Amino acid sequence: MKSAAKTNPNAQQGSRDSTLAGVASYRPEVGIAAGLAACLRRLFEEIPDAPRRPSALATHLGVSRVLISRTLGAIALTNPLDMLQRVPGPETLRGIVEAAVTKGAPPTTADAAIDAIEQFSRIIRDSFGTRAALNAAICANQPDMQRRLELDSRYRVFKGMRELRGVEAATWLSTTFVAPNHDNPAMLSATVLQGFIALRRLRNDVPVNFAFDAIGAVANAHTDAVDVPSSTLSLEDLYTHKPAVLDVDTMGGKMMYRLRQSGLGKHALTDMLAMVRVPEWRSRFARPDRPLVGPFAQPTAPVKLLVFDLLAPAGTFTEESPLLSVYAPSMRGAANPNDAWRDIDRASVPETVEIFKPGEQSFEMPEIPNYRHMLQRVAGEMRQDLDALQLYRVRMAYPVFGFQFVISLHLPAGPAPIE
Repeated sequence: MKSAAKTNPNAQQGSRDSTLAGVASYRPEVGIAAGLAACLRRLFEEIPDAPRRPSALATHLGVSRVLISRTLGAIALTNPLDMLQRVPGPETLRGIVEAAVTKGAPPTTADAAIDAIEQFSRIIRDSFGTRAALNAAICANQPDMQRRLELDSRYRVFKGMRELRGVEAATWLSTTFVAPNHDNPAMLSATVLQGFIALRRLRNDVPVNFAFDAIGAVANAHTDAVDVPSSTLSLEDLYTHKPAVLDVDTMGGKMMYRLRQSGLGKHALTDMLAMVRVPEWRSRFARPDRPLVGPFAQPTAPVKLLVFDLLAPAGTFTEESPLLSVYAPSMRGAANPNDAWRDIDRASVPETVEIFKPGEQSFEMPEIPNYRHMLQRVAGEMRQDLDALQLYRVRMAYPVFGFQFVISLHLPAGPAPIE
């Protein structure tokens, strides 16, 4: 058995400091991070009889355990920009220094830490204006930090929009089955299933309305209207929560749905799924002006999770990598991946499209317990074998309300003309 190598903790610290200082010439905030981390580490080391575990140290200093853990975790990082993003703010750090002084930390060490904190505070105030602006700036070309910033930012948008809109949902499901059209081999047909899982009203003073432009029919919706086109396929018995009760209006030829339930509370949850079939959805083969094809998802209420699936027989699309395109709201309508003008509306996201070949798919997910059964029922009506289809999937936490999400795939070339 190989024995674990012994390491010199002082050598590790020196390596960490040199990593921070070695890149300080690139950006001024990196040098500030290096100095701040070094001063705080020295401060903690020189507190007499201080325990090393975060919880015990927090109790010893009389400071929040969460703040101590965040500080210790941040100054242990080798990436200076990552450290600067994770460390608590200047006021919190000043409070930690003051607590350390009361427990016997040397004044000179504390003064050095305060000076480093002041530099941190100054660059926030003078160069960026806010801590959020600093965090956004230092994430440039840092994939892990960008991913974390993206998620934090989307979560803040979600919290604000759910309060303004008066509604939230745990999951927005958008699943598209694509297959060659039996009656017109040059076209693809599409069957779309989408809607909310665990929809919840938060305010009674705000009407909750939905318009499904890409669907036009609500499956299994409880409504008094008799002229609403509904899917004959029932999924109601597979819902996790009771079906949403809706009022329906027609506006400009489109169906507008209004959530009728007025109950509030964490247990007042409903599901609402809609389905439509488009027999001639898109051309089956690429054209010079339309080489790409793909469905789009657009949650019509703030949601915690987007599950965006596309299912198609193998060979429907080329082997070229699919692209996830995210578009900000625009006057130009629904996103079209073939329209270069819409590129100005594109938003960058860290998520990508996952590909699962037939037999490799997973339709089991805790957010939608009966998802496989739902898809099997839809596939059965289409006379397709669910497990024989190729799956393209996007999972995104806190998708921005109002944005459009498109899975773009490359169509194959058409058959050569017969001479």
